[in-house]
Amino acid sequence: MPLKLKTAPTIEPISLAEQKLHSKVDFSDDDALISAYITAARQHIEDITGVRMITQTWQLMLDRFPGYCFFPGEYHEFQGRHSHDSRAKQHQNARQITIPIAPVINVSSVSYYDDTGAAATFGADNFIVDTVSIPARIALKHGKYWPQIELQSSNGVVIEFVAGYGPAVTDVPEPLRAAIRLLAAHFYKNREAVVIGAGSLTVQELPMGVEQLISSYHMWQR
Repeated sequence: MPLKLKTAPTIEPISLAEQKLHSKVDFSDDDALISAYITAARQHIEDITGVRMITQTWQLMLDRFPGYCFFPGEYHEFQGRHSHDSRAKQHQNARQITIPIAPVINVSSVSYYDDTGAAATFGADNFIVDTVSIPARIALKHGKYWPQIELQSSNGVVIEFVAGYGPAVTDVPEPLRAAIRLLAAHFYKNREAVVIGAGSLTVQELPMGVEQLISSYHMWQR
């Protein structure tokens, strides 16, 4: 399931002034470097947790819609060949798409491309978006089915959605902001993977506290 960032966040959860205060930096020579470390720290935490902090727009690409579409005749045939639990699970999975980023604010569109590359939109009246669950889900409404056409060989379905806690710094949970401050300060202080000091070599690990701060935000552990 390829993911593509369409619109990046317009601000970072931590301001340059806030990070400089945390790192005890009172000069401007390294402002660009510190700003880059704030972005790198935020992106690293987003990547390992699956969460997105400040509002941003993403595209999720699928080769096809979920496998079993269960038109009335097909569903009855499927019922006869599988156990109740198996067919119930398959039926549920066939009627929903999971979005592997959290939190999801909304789904802007579900588009698909036929084998000639022509685009079409799967109308929002066909599905509901569950943004309460983590991960969020796009689920077919009762009596609705995924489009039954031959799609292009790869990335035939494109789902565009908005993710993040909100557009403002204050929307981001404080443990995530604290983790960014710690990690950006670590990047600034330890600019090489191996730090030379007092005649010895020391391999630097992530600063203490970062994993503890972000542990409850790992979306696949929920």
